[in-house]
This record gives sequence, structure tokens and C-alpha cells, in this order.
Amino acid sequence: ETLFSLIGKAVTPYFKSFIKESGRGERDGDKLAPTVEKNLNEAEVALLHLQQNIDIPEINLVINPHIQAAIQKASKEGRKAKVTDLGDLVEDPQFLNSLQSGVNRWIKEIRKVTKLERDPGSGSSLQEMTFWLNLERALQKILQKRESEEVTLTLEALKCGKRFHATVSFDTDTGKVFQ
Repeated sequence: ETLFSLIGKAVTPYFKSFIKESGRGERDGDKLAPTVEKNLNEAEVALLHLQQNIDIPEINLVINPHIQAAIQKASKEGRKAKVTDLGDLVEDPQFLNSLQSGVNRWIKEIRKVTKLERDPGSGSSLQEMTFWLNLERALQKILQKRESEEVTLTLEALKCGKRFHATVSFDTDTGKVFQ
């Protein structure tokens, strides 16, 4: 926004004024001044387009190291990990608190994408289409992560540890998006 304003309200007008005062733009052989002016206008338009594009944030669901270790061990044994692979950890309040805070962070990360809004009146049709296609791709990635073994085992461990609030909250906040 600042760069757009700087070019549009300072650099371009100053350049046009300089060319007008010096008379450089009126010379037939001097093609540099009109080329620079054209490039400044193009830069201004490009910055405006960048300003109107809404980036879809990439989410990162950080997995607890104990969950990762249990999954890796089970994978080496050629099977899927189960809550029993976590042993006594599912009864450890510190471990469960860690999982619960991790799930709460996941919810916040996912909301960054699911709560995105776009004003259809701003920008071009191409920008509108690009936004919705990118949002669809981002939601598909979230769905893949949501159905991953790591997320599933984390939620099962929380259910086993009777931390239903976190699992219900995660399902409510993210599950409805994909149904």
C-alpha cells in the first residue's frame, strides 16, 4: 500500500513534472521519457493488482513428538498406530494439556483459511476466480491433514484421556467446513 501510494502520488507526478519542465518528452528522438512513464504506470497498476489479491495462508499443523514417534514405530512394524501405543501418556495431564493446546492452535490455523472473506466488488473477475480456486485447493489440503494419521491419533488420545472439549471443538470448527 505504501509503495503504491509512493509511486502513484510522488514518483510518477514528479517524473511527469520533470519531463514537462525540461521539455525532454517533446523531442522526437527521445523515446526514453515516454517509456519510463509507461513503465511507472504499469508498476502502479501491478501494485494495485497485488493489493487486491488475497493470499490464502498455508497452514501448518504441528504434531506432538510423542504422537510422531508412536506413528513411526507402528509404521516400521507395518501397522497403523493406536492409542495403546502411547502407553501411560494418555493418562498424563501434562501430555494431554500439550495435545489440547496443540489442537487449539490447529483450530486457529484452520480458521485463518476457513474464515477468509473476499469482497466480490473489488478486483477483476480473474482475481475472483483465482481466489476461489486457491481457497478450494487450501481446503482440500486441510481436509487431507485433518484425515491424517497424526491428527486422528491425537484426537483419539484426547478422547481416551477424556478431553472431549478439545475434540468436539475441533470437529465442530473444522468438520462442518468439509461436510
